Amino acid sequence: MEKQKSRKVGLFGGTFDPIHLGHLLTVNHVRQRVGLDSVHLVPAARPVHRSQPVASEQHRMEMVRLAVDDFPGLVADDRELRRQGKSYSIDTICSLRLDYPDVRFALIVGMDQALAFDSWHRWEEILDQVDLIVMQRPDTLAPESKPGWWQEREADDLSMPRRAAKVIIIVPVPQLWISGTALRRAISRGDNLSHQLTPGVLNYINQFNLYRFNQMEHL
Repeated sequence: MEKQKSRKVGLFGGTFDPIHLGHLLTVNHVRQRVGLDSVHLVPAARPVHRSQPVASEQHRMEMVRLAVDDFPGLVADDRELRRQGKSYSIDTICSLRLDYPDVRFALIVGMDQALAFDSWHRWEEILDQVDLIVMQRPDTLAPESKPGWWQEREADDLSMPRRAAKVIIIVPVPQLWISGTALRRAISRGDNLSHQLTPGVLNYINQFNLYRFNQMEHL
């Protein structure tokens, strides 16, 4: 009997405050380019390396749920919000591997995050648990000299059979940079943002009056 092909699933975290088309189109491009079966979008409860979100956990999670309705293959995952506390990637990865022991996971990060990866909490354990997909935008160059831990794992793709050694690949992505701060300010002004947000997310923001009035000082 032919052995069943192992599923490959991506993991993409962020504050998603709010989730926008820059997130969605880029990660969906990675999913299709790499051949991932799905990508879990995981809103952070308490991000470690960035300012705390403006919208509540419940609002951010609901916006992610609404956003992925327009993108088959993207999955809203609330495990960091349910866990509470600081949102460390290693804890999320361990949780996913317990829930899906037969899945090969890949953590999706930007080039700037990859270059500082050895400063992450328990970063070596992360590289032992999952592959790393590094998104490279047109205005960002890969470093000429990569650190040894990167060189040891670098590969062209994820097509090799599942094995103990995890790999690091670079995936070119479109230039769809959207500033969360600028987006929240545009929302507070009442600008037309149909080109940056899905209809469901835009309607939700308007319904609950997010990023306006008494939240202005946090934008």
